[in-house]
Amino acid sequence: RWLTSGEYIQMAGRAGRRGIDDRGVVISMLDTRLDPQAAKAIVCGQACPMSSRFHLGYTMLLNAMRSSVTDPEAIISKSFYQFQHRAATPAMLVKI
Repeated sequence: RWLTSGEYIQMAGRAGRRGIDDRGVVISMLDTRLDPQAAKAIVCGQACPMSSRFHLGYTMLLNAMRSSVTDPEAIISKSFYQFQHRAATPAMLVKI
């Protein structure tokens, strides 16, 4: 099977060194059987939507409470899960 555009974006996003390079280089070796329109769809397509799998369980909570550096509320407030819910709030308020 061919790569999805999301898979291509994920791999291409790894090009370059974080904080050092302002751009990276991606070298793609395409199969001659790949249709030009399919190649364009892969390269110019959209990224796959991401959703958080964050789950605050008892073990994580106890470890966070035991650590003097972090508190559980800070972990939750900085999680991608919380970011997604904060971003979705305005759209939910419009529906109400």
